[in-house]
Amino acid sequence: MSEGMSSSSDPSAVSSGSDDTSSLPTTPDLPPSEDDSQPEDGMPPESPTPYPWTWTCHRCGQEYRLGVTRRCLRDGHYYCTARVGDRPKRICFAEFDYSGWREFNDWHHEVRKLKEEEEQASKKRKRSSSSSSSSFWAMCPKPQQQQQPRKRNCWENCDYPSECHHSCGAADDELLFSSDEDEEWQPARKIRRIG
Repeated sequence: MSEGMSSSSDPSAVSSGSDDTSSLPTTPDLPPSEDDSQPEDGMPPESPTPYPWTWTCHRCGQEYRLGVTRRCLRDGHYYCTARVGDRPKRICFAEFDYSGWREFNDWHHEVRKLKEEEEQASKKRKRSSSSSSSSFWAMCPKPQQQQQPRKRNCWENCDYPSECHHSCGAADDELLFSSDEDEEWQPARKIRRIG
């Protein structure tokens, strides 16, 4: 080997240049102070992951995640629940982390709101920087857009399974109205199919 190669690959060799900072000691990372409630990006700290939705087979006692299977792998029994009006002797036990998912969804909604506010602020900054240029054209405000009706989205709007079905859906069914010019507002009748 040549002498130049051995000196460049030698880890103990020190460069004679004054701009080499690799030999300087680094400062240790300090733990975050207690008064830092939000990370540097302005987003709230991430919430803990909620527990999964689980069910226990009433025949053998084996526990499963409901998102994985509804059938017991030991005895072939399907996850069963009590229907309204039925009183079975035994049913499968289900457990859902309502408070954990509520905290997670509160965090999720807060992050989404902060991101929307950040986008609106950046749009305003772009508009103000473009309007500050030297031009003699006046900027006309954009016409107000009508707000779109809010669509149901369980991931965005529900804190637990079937929340929209039980709360929003029930409210929608009760608030169906029909209007005639001669009559006042009346609750609409539900039409049920027979057969």
